[in-house]
Amino acid sequence: MRTGCFVIKNDSKEFACVLQLPTPTYNEAENLPKLVSALPPLPLDLHVLIVDDNSPDRTGRIADELAHEISRSY
Repeated sequence: MRTGCFVIKNDSKEFACVLQLPTPTYNEAENLPKLVSALPPLPLDLHVLIVDDNSPDRTGRIADELAHEISRSY
């Protein structure tokens, strides 16, 4: 996948960016939903990879739940 910004020609957006965002986490159960909910308004083709180091606060499980929820909405 190409990463970068480019001009697109459609009526809904003037430009779009393709961005791959690796996101390391540890004990981010409270913050992860906030991060994910802030991303959809951005004019990006965004791919987020959550990398969790076995957080004791369920960060990994929350990441799995968010991925499932998002994949159903698209």
